[in-house]
Amino acid sequence: IGVEWLGEMDLDHFIIWAHHIWTDPKSGRLVREWKPWNGLQIYDPTGWTDAVEDPSVFETPPAACKKGGAKFRINCDDEGRYRPKGTDDGARFAEDLGSMAMTPQSIVV
Repeated sequence: IGVEWLGEMDLDHFIIWAHHIWTDPKSGRLVREWKPWNGLQIYDPTGWTDAVEDPSVFETPPAACKKGGAKFRINCDDEGRYRPKGTDDGARFAEDLGSMAMTPQSIVV
């Protein structure tokens, strides 16, 4: 197929409803996407990097979910794992701020 701005290439073609996708059969990299009346995307297969420079991007759970990682953690325990609603530190923090804001001592005239 003649790929816009890249030239002639041998590609695999897939159709998912009205979406057309072309991939490089050797690397499996996405090269071209097209949907009628909606758009065309071209990806140079030589512009991809298959290496990950920083493996910490795959840490689970992310550091922001762990205690001290973020001011508000929604549905996360101290280890960053799921915790049911109503037991998270963020809700307690927000309640503490709300109660501090409502005390007469916090009103400045």
